[in-house]
Amino acid sequence: GMSSYVVYTIKTTTNIPSFNKTNMCVVRRFSDFLGLYEKLKVKYFAQGVIIPYPPEKNMFGTTKMRLSKGSSADTDFIEKRRVSLERFLHRITNHPVLMNDAYVREFLEVESELPRHSTNQVLSGATAMKLFKNVGEAVGKWTFKMDEVDEYFEFKDQELENWDIQGNRM
Repeated sequence: GMSSYVVYTIKTTTNIPSFNKTNMCVVRRFSDFLGLYEKLKVKYFAQGVIIPYPPEKNMFGTTKMRLSKGSSADTDFIEKRRVSLERFLHRITNHPVLMNDAYVREFLEVESELPRHSTNQVLSGATAMKLFKNVGEAVGKWTFKMDEVDEYFEFKDQELENWDIQGNRM
């Protein structure tokens, strides 16, 4: 079947001499960001350069988005991911070593589609649903319903949720 995905437009303005242009506009998929991270990690790991982590691939969010096209949950998921990807790129482009890297320049300058990175294989919707169904069945066999309320846990859970919200606003 057809595969749909979200693309992100990246507009960059720079005065760094190693770039060929001062104004750039490219379109990238989430997997392109993961590919950039993997290339940088392989290149700089031995030198001890710390590469900022990209946002995690949220299989539940991605699968939910595929199943419920056009919902507000999709919009929220895409916006949260966009903000995370923007933060990831800012960290890389403000890094004294990475800002001049050839992979970073390619990512920001090359207007054509980047080659797929081998470690970014994405589960198809059908495969993901089968996986989730099997996991759900297995977990369902191990769990049982409890009506007990743990006030300390509920308080800490809400506190963590608030920290997460505040962290995402940074």
